Amino acid sequence: MRRLVLSVVAVALLVPMGALAGDDGPPPGTDSPPWDGATYRRMVDDATGTILEVPTLGFRLETRHFDQKTPAYRVKHAFFLSGPDGNEVSVDIFDNPEHLPLARFFETHLGFMKEGNVPVTEGHAGAKKVPALFVEQPKVPGNNAQPSAIFSLAGRIFRVTCSNEDNERAVKAYLHILETLDVGKASR
Repeated sequence: MRRLVLSVVAVALLVPMGALAGDDGPPPGTDSPPWDGATYRRMVDDATGTILEVPTLGFRLETRHFDQKTPAYRVKHAFFLSGPDGNEVSVDIFDNPEHLPLARFFETHLGFMKEGNVPVTEGHAGAKKVPALFVEQPKVPGNNAQPSAIFSLAGRIFRVTCSNEDNERAVKAYLHILETLDVGKASR
């Protein structure tokens, strides 16, 4: 998966989802047509200004916004892209009130992701091709292999994770999000 992510220059796709409730297509597991693997729709979250391009069919997008007064290591906003087999891609947004450089924020608040011999590589992500760290968490009993990209946009830290690198559908959606994620103006 690392070669695949890096060959695509791992770009993160994050579209604001605040106005998406109820407009996320049929729930996974229904008789909706399958995703064609090529058609996406642009979604913008009003609360964060996050811009995501998500698959048009067979996925459900859920957004969550948490207490903004929690510590920096806590997720402030989250997007979950689910399919017939459950969560396939997640996007977590952290505030960076101390304006830490990406590597320092990662070491300080997300260092647990590289326990053991988990490889961490550098690349670029998002529509703006910003510097990113890529973490390849291996498959272990009870968990699928989960590649993640961590990068900074508009003063926040984004972590985009593919829940199962053995799921071709999830990988395709993950890579597309990495290539297209962007941030505009938040309206709230």
